[in-house]
Amino acid sequence: MIVILSSFARIKNWKKEELEEMCLHEMTQGITARFAYAIDTILKSNHEYMRIAYDELVDNPEKVITDLYTFLELPVYQHRFTDLEQLKINNVEYDDSVLVGTHHDVREDKVEKTNHDIYKYLTPSIINKYQNVRLSFES
Repeated sequence: MIVILSSFARIKNWKKEELEEMCLHEMTQGITARFAYAIDTILKSNHEYMRIAYDELVDNPEKVITDLYTFLELPVYQHRFTDLEQLKINNVEYDDSVLVGTHHDVREDKVEKTNHDIYKYLTPSIINKYQNVRLSFES
């Protein structure tokens, strides 16, 4: 959860004096809380699902995507994982300008996790408060 909170603090440029309030909001009412509720609902349902860990996706995207095609019973499509481009469909480019900060920027050279210094974006008290928070579906 700390990585998610620091990511939002970085992307949305949260001010230090607002961090406590913004983190609490994100954990209780924000998109993180809503997605956690949605995922928990799926896990408790009788529907089939495929669990994909973020680190696994970034470390081995080709395998994870191939496994996803298999799970969906679709023919495997050969994707590129280097020399990528920003999302564009019918000559319309994805645009984050309606959001606060850039949330979805495709790294064009390769698929790789970017680690940011959480201490640069969160205070020690917030890190201490949320560092042990785990969701029931986290491994």
